Parts: sequence; structure tokens; C-alpha cells
Amino acid sequence: MSDEFKQIQKNADDEGGADGWLTSYGDLMTLLLTFFILIVSFSNTELIKFRQAMGALQGSTGAMTDAPGSSIIPKRVPRPDLSSQVRIRNPMDELLDEIEQGYMAEMESEEISVEKVQDGIIVRLGNNLLFESGQAQLKFRAYQLLEKIGKLILTYDYHVVVEGHTDNIPINTAQFPSNWDLSAARALNVLKFFIDNTEVNPGTIIAIGRGEYKPIAPNDLLENRSKNRRVEIYLNYMYLSGKDLLESRNYIN
Repeated sequence: MSDEFKQIQKNADDEGGADGWLTSYGDLMTLLLTFFILIVSFSNTELIKFRQAMGALQGSTGAMTDAPGSSIIPKRVPRPDLSSQVRIRNPMDELLDEIEQGYMAEMESEEISVEKVQDGIIVRLGNNLLFESGQAQLKFRAYQLLEKIGKLILTYDYHVVVEGHTDNIPINTAQFPSNWDLSAARALNVLKFFIDNTEVNPGTIIAIGRGEYKPIAPNDLLENRSKNRRVEIYLNYMYLSGKDLLESRNYIN
């Protein structure tokens, strides 16, 4: 074998060794790239599944904010509309529902009204609904209504002020020498009804006679004077009694 041929063979062997190292390095890089591609693909798969799950929750409850991805629940399956079934209730809703059952005419004629104030609810009941003219004895027809209000008082543990009011027409009888006496007697009889018939705690309720001195309408017309003859039942949210409850209604300083 000639020296020239041996030199060519040696050069070929040297070049083949260099190519082998580069090939191994290239294989390693290829494996690493494949590994990272698999990791990324797995991550994307989990993200897609997460988005699908979020979409399913959003579609079924209506409580989630918009999230990318479609729901995994088939469209042919009806989703429950919970918003139409769940209603947040409050004490005024409860009271109005109770009163509307049998007292719609009285509410339309303003014999009964319910007003929400800053720290409670005021229920106004006309004297025609509760009492005969010039009398303080409760009418039988008022019992059911007062029972409903008493039930609400017990349910929500209110503290209560019962106020009696009259118009400015003077009264002077043996039983009621003044409007003060008449209004106080009417408020007291409502209070006694709550305590005796609905088990309202006597320590959470007081009665006050206001006479003619807190009208809600001018005492010029028969209709307006009728509005002023009323009993107001003030249901207080706060746990007050005695002096504190009086102060909350600006009765005393």
C-alpha cells in the first residue's frame, strides 16, 4: 500500500471521528428539544381542561365571570336557571307578603302602610282598622293582622315602639279626658296584644301616646284627619330598650 493511500485513509478516519462527536451532540440537543416540547404540550392540555371546566361552571350556575374555553357540558343538556329559583328575602318582603294575604284592600286605601327607615320598619295601621270611633278596645278583625306582625317581631328579634296618634278634634269623656289619654290607651292595648297573644318579650316593647301632636297630614279635611288617627308600630333593628330606645326616636335628649 502506497504512502499516499495511507495518508488519505488516515485523513478519512480523522474526519469520521469529528463527525461522530457532532452527531452525538446533535442527538442530545434533539432529545432535549423533544423533552421541552412534551412538557409544553402537557401544560397546554391541562390549561385547556381547566378552561373547559371553568366554562362548564359558568354555564351551569351563572355565578362565574366569563372565562375562555367552551363548556364541556353538551349543549343539548338543559342547564338549571338558579337565578329564577333563589330570592333573597328581607324582613319587609316577609311582612308585605303576610299583609297582602287578606289585606290588599286596606293597603290600597292606605289603612295599612309599611315604610322602611334608616334603622328599622314602620307599620302604620289606621284607627278604622283597629278601633271604633272614640274607643281603645281592639276590633276582632285586627287580631289576625297583629298576630302576623307579632310573628315577624319574634322571628327577627326586634325591639318595638308602639305609638298612638289622633287628629286634633278634642275628646272629653269619662274614660278619655283628652286625646293624650285616648292615644296612649290605644298604643297600650296593641302592646298588650303582642305580649299576651304572640309572646313578644315585654322587655323589648314600649307604648307611647302622642295625641294630636305628630300629624302626617294637615287636620283640615276629613280624609286628612282620618290619616292622622293611626297606630304606628316601629320595629327597630338595634338591640335597644328603655332610655336608649326613646333617644333613638328623639323622644328625649
